[in-house]
Amino acid sequence: MNHAAWLEIAEEGLAKVAPSHLVAPRRQIRLEYLAITACDTAFVHLQANERGDEVRLDVTDREGAPILRGEFRTAPE
Repeated sequence: MNHAAWLEIAEEGLAKVAPSHLVAPRRQIRLEYLAITACDTAFVHLQANERGDEVRLDVTDREGAPILRGEFRTAPE
């Protein structure tokens, strides 16, 4: 998968967990690619803080090995 595909997967999760991130006028996205995988299954875990302005992303393969880590932050206007 390429970088744009991983971002699309992350944004699909954000739409469910913290949809305000997708319409925020200012946001910061940090993705750290940890491994390449040939596995066709990935597990995406998103966790938002109480205010919902920060979200952590962890993607693992079927064996639990980390593939991708990310942080999403929104900034006030």
